[in-house]
Amino acid sequence: MEDAGQLILAIETSCDDTCAAVVAGGREILSNVISSQARFHERYGGVVPEIASRHHLELVNAVVDEALAESGHALGDMEAIAATSRPGLIGALLIALFCLFTYVAWLFLFAILRYILAFEMLSGVLLLAALSLLPANRVRYVPAIMILSAFAMALGTRYANWGRVPFSDDWFGVRGVEQVHRPGTIYILPGAAPLSFLIHIFPADARFIGIGGSFPLTPGDAFGARAVGMIRAAPHLRSLAAAPTDPASIAALHRFGLTIIPGSCRVIRTKRADVESCALN
Repeated sequence: MEDAGQLILAIETSCDDTCAAVVAGGREILSNVISSQARFHERYGGVVPEIASRHHLELVNAVVDEALAESGHALGDMEAIAATSRPGLIGALLIALFCLFTYVAWLFLFAILRYILAFEMLSGVLLLAALSLLPANRVRYVPAIMILSAFAMALGTRYANWGRVPFSDDWFGVRGVEQVHRPGTIYILPGAAPLSFLIHIFPADARFIGIGGSFPLTPGDAFGARAVGMIRAAPHLRSLAAAPTDPASIAALHRFGLTIIPGSCRVIRTKRADVESCALN
């Protein structure tokens, strides 16, 4: 990787060892944890796939946790997660892939976009197999072809251009936050539209209260009462809802005694959909 700060969590369970590592910039190994199952298989004279898969399932989370701890980073710091997809024992490989997609789902739940890199162990073997198909009189050129191909790939590959966006960039293309935010503003989310992807774009002093959606708040319940207290203490209040603010969202605001100030609404543009923010009183 060209960016020394890019972090990759790698998981390997293709055979009988459960392994995890954290790599920085594609070159620096920050941690490398290996849990061997050799003693479980030695009595059988070889690796038993069913036993290997069961032990991977028991060990993989602990191995990943230890790798993250040794690296000094958290799961949310990872720029990508890699897992061996083949070759290997099918049951053992499924454990790594299951963990990979589970961790990616966890990251997405917190509106943190990361990227999956499939680690293909067969790429070199496939290249050799393809070159072996050359006519016999061309075989002598194989070493030169491989060296030139590797050199061309090293010069021409730009990982950052593989459809990846660094976490520090705004993947959602949000525009207009600076037009609506004032220090200390609390944003009321009265609708059901998923807007959590916007939160990390706002300044650190912004606060958010969701009162609508699948689990709406009312001033009479415990969480609703807490929301009322925060609303009363807020120096500035604005709504945040899918544009235009629909009648259900307006009704949710009214439930907490809030009304939209006419002429105060501004649109925040995103790649997904437009979001409307209105001053409240």
